[in-house]
Amino acid sequence: MLNVLVEWTFYAEDGIHIVFGLVVLPYIKKVVKESPEKARKAFAFFEEMEKSNDSRIAEVLEFTILEDLITKEKASMELYSVYFGEETKAAAAAIGNWFK
Repeated sequence: MLNVLVEWTFYAEDGIHIVFGLVVLPYIKKVVKESPEKARKAFAFFEEMEKSNDSRIAEVLEFTILEDLITKEKASMELYSVYFGEETKAAAAAIGNWFK
């Protein structure tokens, strides 16, 4: 799946952010509240995105998903953060420092 994201990002730099913002982000907000198993799978995928050797992939997670959760979902962060892997936690902490 990451290979597809790398190819897609190469051809549509902004498009992938739009898709993640309009499709993936609302999905995450829903499954975290309704389906812990689906949330675990989604955040495991996010962890793989964060570990990608292609910085554009990590940027999609950081700028489109994590930044929104950190800035607009502060009250619910404990719902999301329990699913974070180590790399996602580090990225979220770095982003959070910018918004303090």
